[in-house]
Amino acid sequence: MRIYYGSSDWYYFGWHKGYLALATIWPDGSGHVHDVADEYPEVVETLKEKYEEGWDDISIDFDKYNEIIIGSDKENPSTLYSHDAYGRRVWVLRAEKDGKHEFKLSRWPAGAYKRISENKNGETDFQAKKTHLNIGRIYTFAHISEEQKYAASEIHLKAITTCLQAWFEDNSQRIVSADVIDIERLGLADPVAVPKYQPINPHRTLKEQIKSNRNK
Repeated sequence: MRIYYGSSDWYYFGWHKGYLALATIWPDGSGHVHDVADEYPEVVETLKEKYEEGWDDISIDFDKYNEIIIGSDKENPSTLYSHDAYGRRVWVLRAEKDGKHEFKLSRWPAGAYKRISENKNGETDFQAKKTHLNIGRIYTFAHISEEQKYAASEIHLKAITTCLQAWFEDNSQRIVSADVIDIERLGLADPVAVPKYQPINPHRTLKEQIKSNRNK
């Protein structure tokens, strides 16, 4: 059995680029797939047009978002998970009050008792050496050890909506996302630091990510 189907590139990214693949399936269940885009350029062009039509239809609201409230008297601390983020790990937050907040970055929920450097099986798969946190126009980093379960930073925030990104890095500059972030409002904000705080516009940030993904 031979099946032609529209596909992405061979890394399964960039569906808008327009590829055409032929899958051959043999009676014993084995199969083979290879790129036949060059043989059928008119079909590939049609697939690209259909992709763009479909994207325009479904992506109208991609830049809309829900704000995650942090530092509220109703829930403090709060926990962010990877599925709460948009695009390339962007969380949209709104501090309910001006205040000093502690951010604890990890790859695992606290109850898992796992180190940043280990995988779900307890094996070391990433030798974390540095942590990065970017919230609003504030960027911080710190050196960490392979034994740490989380990395903590304290930041003075203004009661406003902004974007957060956080990740870990090893000595070879390999990057792994911080998939779990615990945030706690500790108390009053520094009256000198808060007026200087500059947020990042979530609408603009998410729009730029969508545009960047389409151009890859």
